[in-house]
Amino acid sequence: MFECSYIMDFMIFQTYFNIYYGIILDTTWYRGSFIADDIIASGESMLDIGYELKMRGAKNIFTCATFPLFTAGLDKFDKAYNDGIIKAVLGTNLTYRKPELLERPWYFDVDLSKYTAYFIAAINHDMSVSSIIDPMTKIKHLLDNHGIPIGNQE
Repeated sequence: MFECSYIMDFMIFQTYFNIYYGIILDTTWYRGSFIADDIIASGESMLDIGYELKMRGAKNIFTCATFPLFTAGLDKFDKAYNDGIIKAVLGTNLTYRKPELLERPWYFDVDLSKYTAYFIAAINHDMSVSSIIDPMTKIKHLLDNHGIPIGNQE
């Protein structure tokens, strides 16, 4: 299981599918790509982007969804994984996940229990949840710890 506090550094772009995906850049070409969506039902749009990025030379493609429902089944993702299109799918534990999904070698469960508890505690204490929703402080801290400049900073 992945801890949610593990964050990859990536640039975010919006596609015409209204899905956000990021590309981790290497000095020569794509080292890897990150495709994120809110829900995986059929996974069609996510896989379409994955196949397109692979055709353009992306090496490792990681996908992520808040709600990994897979209502259309797992076969398309099995094929994409076996064909080397996707490296992994990360999904949260915020919804029911089928037992067969949890057994897939390409699926990683991301535990968001801690952050759900933060929301509940903030609401119970009549506090703002802004600091939980806005990740900028956490991202800046992470980048500072790794010596990665932000924007035009050197």
